[in-house]
Amino acid sequence: MVNYLVISTGINAHNPKILAAIPNSLVQSLTSNTGWLISAAIIERLFALWIHLSLSVLVWIAVNHAAKFWLYPLAICFHAAVDIPAAMHQTNLLASPSVTLILTIILTILLGWFVYWYAHKLGLHFTTQKA
Repeated sequence: MVNYLVISTGINAHNPKILAAIPNSLVQSLTSNTGWLISAAIIERLFALWIHLSLSVLVWIAVNHAAKFWLYPLAICFHAAVDIPAAMHQTNLLASPSVTLILTIILTILLGWFVYWYAHKLGLHFTTQKA
């Protein structure tokens, strides 16, 4: 995504050297994208970060609580579950990118809620301590 931002900046600057180095198909793709599509990509990346943070906390709980070994396969299953909308979109089972994004957001919120609930059920509190 950062490389597209750099290339887009070069296109907007109308720099002939940069434009000559960029394939025409890439220029066409970048200039025809809508702002919503780029915003959706940024939102998707933020939720991907949330997914990985939630799964990391789940694995951290499994590491620090020996009796919670079953959380490892659960984290793998949760990761597969939140990837289902993207896989359905890639196989054309979901045609709309917005539906894919909404489903991913819903699954991410459910995952985050479960990890938060389970951590508090174990008595873990993620707060900063004042000195």
